[in-house]
Amino acid sequence: MKPFRSFMLTAAMIWVAAAVGSTANQDIPEVHIAQIGNPVSLACPDWSSTDEGDVLQHFAERPFRFDRQNVLQPMLVERFERIDATEWILHLRRGVRFHEAAYGEMQADDFIASLDFCFKEGSRNLGRIPSALVNRQVETIDDYTIRMKLSPPGLASLPNHLGNWIFVSAKEYIETMGDKFSRQPMGTGPYRFVEWVPNVRIVGERFEDYWGEKPVAKRVVWRIIPDAFTRKSEFLTGGIDLLAFLVPEVVPEVEANPETRVESVLSSRYIFIVLPVNQPPYNDKRVRQALNYAVNKQEIVDELFRGIGAQALTGMIHPMLPEADPERTGYPYDPEKAQALLAAARADGVEIGKIRLYSPNDRYTLDKEMGEAVAGYWQAIGLDVAYFPESRTTLFPRLMGLKVKDPVLIGNGNGLLRAEFPFELWLQSRQNPTSRGAAYASPHPPAWDEDINRLGLLASGSPAALKLARAMDRTWSDFAPWVFLINFQDLYGVRNTIEWKPYSTEQRPLVDIKLSK
Repeated sequence: MKPFRSFMLTAAMIWVAAAVGSTANQDIPEVHIAQIGNPVSLACPDWSSTDEGDVLQHFAERPFRFDRQNVLQPMLVERFERIDATEWILHLRRGVRFHEAAYGEMQADDFIASLDFCFKEGSRNLGRIPSALVNRQVETIDDYTIRMKLSPPGLASLPNHLGNWIFVSAKEYIETMGDKFSRQPMGTGPYRFVEWVPNVRIVGERFEDYWGEKPVAKRVVWRIIPDAFTRKSEFLTGGIDLLAFLVPEVVPEVEANPETRVESVLSSRYIFIVLPVNQPPYNDKRVRQALNYAVNKQEIVDELFRGIGAQALTGMIHPMLPEADPERTGYPYDPEKAQALLAAARADGVEIGKIRLYSPNDRYTLDKEMGEAVAGYWQAIGLDVAYFPESRTTLFPRLMGLKVKDPVLIGNGNGLLRAEFPFELWLQSRQNPTSRGAAYASPHPPAWDEDINRLGLLASGSPAALKLARAMDRTWSDFAPWVFLINFQDLYGVRNTIEWKPYSTEQRPLVDIKLSK
């Protein structure tokens, strides 16, 4: 088997600059990035969302990372060999130094310790990954080479999983810090952690001994600003250099400002509502389908997102992937059909009491407003709905801990860029540890779990993957474990002092900054 070709990262994200008149590659003293909410954690066992992992990767890097063309690039793993789906050999990059000189150079024991730390007992990651990776065996071949054996049936996407879930630090640092790692992450990244002032800012300073291309920005500040109006004002007046999660209604104002512009990309993230399939009345498929027919997804796109920040979600497969079926229409808006399904369920004795809908209010663009809209649609078909928006710092730990027993608005960012990922993450039933699929999307036929495993063994974009993924999409959508809402068209506000294009995967690595000429 021909090994993965090794090369230096050259497609890194272009970042922001605050100094007008600067030239390319000139050091920038400080840049500011808007962060919607205060992170739950900056440690891999406990991080709860993509934007937290995005911050963490600047301090403790990943083994792989996708570039703007959605091609997987080597980072701390320089190349790999796939013996078969269950056996892989990883070759680590040499000469990679940790931020704290006492820990020296990254080696195999550090990588394995980081892997075990990220997937330790009680880690939220354990419910996110396939059992083939949970039940792994890892051995050191030498200081820079690792053999990893996965339990059957194995994975075709091990590098994708490692590039999404693993953040590498020094073995001794992990052992010394333990749970304190979350507040003081350390690794090999382009920035050294300086401070985290909760609900205010996270700060990093450039690591001068970084193994890769040295960033132009000497200091980066993630400013935590939950309020959309405040974020916009800070951006338009120069206090923020890059504004992610741009609210569509302010796009004309950003475009009219001579100092700013809007950049957009079809996102790997969609938004849906998890329905607890094993809890009444959601254990009746008619109720779940009715909740889908009741929601006017296109109106949400047109009104909330102004037709530019989202598109209606039609199924389980992310629309940016080749396995997505462009002919899929999903659940149309049909409130009469929704009412008929509810009436039939009630006629068979199904009791439908007050529906409690939860949603974050500080994680996604217009998350609180989307939840309000859905609650309104459900009320319009005669349901009694109580709506509870709250901070992700309280909601996400309960959801990831499988403790929420009511509908929850949530997002899935496909950081693996694999069609099976949402099925593995949210729908597949696994025990020891219990998966989200076992907690929220069961009972369902065991053959569906087998299909998920089969899809995970196929090459992305292959004819076999397209056929199987689309069949799974139709089957699971009819089962209706979710209420399908929207897929983001990610919008960013960017100052005109820089050249920058976004990533589909929501990643914002601060390397290879370029200033506008």
